[in-house]
Amino acid sequence: MSDHGPRINFAVSAHGYGHLTQAIAVAQAMLKHNPQTRLRFQCGLERDIIADKLGTSGFEHDQRAFDIGLIQPNPLNCDLERTAVAYDHLHDGFVTRVKAEAQNLRDWGADLVIADIPYLSIAAAASAGIDSIGIASLSWDKVISAYFDLNQQAPRRWYADTLSAYAETSLALLPEPALAGDCFQHKRPIPPIAIRGKFLPELRPRLGIAKDDQRPLVICSLGGIAATSLPLKQMYQDQRFHWLINVNHVPPGENMHRLASVSDLRYQDILASAEGLVSKPGYATAVEAAIHQLPMVYTSRGHFPDEPVIMKWLQQNARAFHISEASWLAGEFGDHLQQLIETPQKPAIHANGAEVAVSLIQQYL
Repeated sequence: MSDHGPRINFAVSAHGYGHLTQAIAVAQAMLKHNPQTRLRFQCGLERDIIADKLGTSGFEHDQRAFDIGLIQPNPLNCDLERTAVAYDHLHDGFVTRVKAEAQNLRDWGADLVIADIPYLSIAAAASAGIDSIGIASLSWDKVISAYFDLNQQAPRRWYADTLSAYAETSLALLPEPALAGDCFQHKRPIPPIAIRGKFLPELRPRLGIAKDDQRPLVICSLGGIAATSLPLKQMYQDQRFHWLINVNHVPPGENMHRLASVSDLRYQDILASAEGLVSKPGYATAVEAAIHQLPMVYTSRGHFPDEPVIMKWLQQNARAFHISEASWLAGEFGDHLQQLIETPQKPAIHANGAEVAVSLIQQYL
């Protein structure tokens, strides 16, 4: 270990923002425990996005992608042909890629690899003789088996490489709500991981909402993968709400506002300052809706494997209502949202998974 603190290599999937949010929460908790910790983020997302969530630019950034997940042209659909080509490319010469990354980890002087949840990075850590911690609310073997036919040679090869790599994880931490994690030999369930926001009294004035206008401010966003279309006409017509949307080119409307207009504010703080959410049940979105006690109307993404677990958890811990994709795209969520707003809040949950994770990670440093 360096005299200036441990060197921690975070390998983070760029499939949306959910994996990054989990990793950032753990990194922040690690920095509180030991401010001298040296961080490197290996993540395909832009450095500015990581810095904004982490709250500091004091980290190294390697923007290479180490996993595929799913290639999605929009938040609700995936391109399986392009995804298959990408998996083929990743797994052609997989062993050689693992050896090259193992050398990279040794050259950087990594004391520990934390993966959320690229399996190549875990295999590389094992090859380099470095412990690895998985942060796994899901794992990519579940995605491969859900979307591809394992009777075919190529998917069977991807799946086998994935299972072999995950089996080498020193410890997998499974933040609630997580899949079973049966691909890991050593695992521990932990509480939910989330980054809690703070209320911003200046948000509504910044959006031009009059002080005497008490209509709820509702975020309509499909997470880290950009939406190509929203039911704007129906949203304009539903004057019961102010809508805050992640679309850049929007005709002016007194109840329609762009997230880009307040891009200098942290998204978690914006979320904590809203009164409702219309989205999809990704891990970070679901947990953040629950901890901020936001009523949430959502639609699913087909048969993404962690959704049943997340949806069940949402029904238990949040004011949430599921609608079909057709209803979502038609903008038929206002009535459901109003009913949820009028429903009593669920008991607060304790999303201290990051702190619990760090207490377990310390034994590997």
